[in-house]
Amino acid sequence: MASPGTKVSAMFDGEVVTAVNDQGHKEYGGLVILKHRIEDIIFYTLYGHNTVESVLKNKIGSK
Repeated sequence: MASPGTKVSAMFDGEVVTAVNDQGHKEYGGLVILKHRIEDIIFYTLYGHNTVESVLKNKIGSK
């Protein structure tokens, strides 16, 4: 677990498909999900437990 304020970077280029405050369902808090594509393989990465303020700066569809 990183300290509060630590910059989070994606391991691969991707597109934001979710950027929400997940307080109810799985309780991830500030949650960003990215969609990645490497050749014919599509996969997703999830970044949870972020500050809500930092997550809401991300826009759906941004890369």
